[in-house]
Amino acid sequence: GYSPYGAALDPQFRPWFGGLRGEFIRINTDKNPIDVTRFTPPGNTQSYGFTVDPDGHPWFAGCFGPVSTYDPDAMSYTAIAGQDACYRGIAADENYVWAAANGLCGLAQIDRKTNTLVKFHNTNPCSTAIGVSIDAEKYVWLIDQEGWGWKIDPLNVPAMQNIPIAGSHYVYSDMTGGQLQSILPQ
Repeated sequence: GYSPYGAALDPQFRPWFGGLRGEFIRINTDKNPIDVTRFTPPGNTQSYGFTVDPDGHPWFAGCFGPVSTYDPDAMSYTAIAGQDACYRGIAADENYVWAAANGLCGLAQIDRKTNTLVKFHNTNPCSTAIGVSIDAEKYVWLIDQEGWGWKIDPLNVPAMQNIPIAGSHYVYSDMTGGQLQSILPQ
């Protein structure tokens, strides 16, 4: 009943849309006439958050399902082993995919080349980790709904900084504009 629920661009400037716990689509703007390709993920995917990495692979943050990725060339899905949680927001940089997690509260760091969990980072405090985004300086931002954020250097994650933000924040998409780095020349 929720479609589209998340959106991202791939390196060919094609928009992808993820549906909440359902199918996702790619708008093939590189074709004339433009058409749509629909993809149905495995039932255990339970996607919530959605992004596309710099290689053009969509990633899904599974809420009561795994973090997963789809390889459009091989037409195959890969579930990332290592953590059970309700993942919410998800973002990709040139090396990693970062997923905000509830259940175990914190941030999953995934190597996007090997599709393996690097580490699950606990944050303290942590109430409801919702959003994750990469900013223009390549810092990872994790937003907790209860009123704070974490600014994280991906080269020194343990030195993350807690940033108080007044109010309650339900944000889990690309709140910094960093997804543009996936489509702009490096």
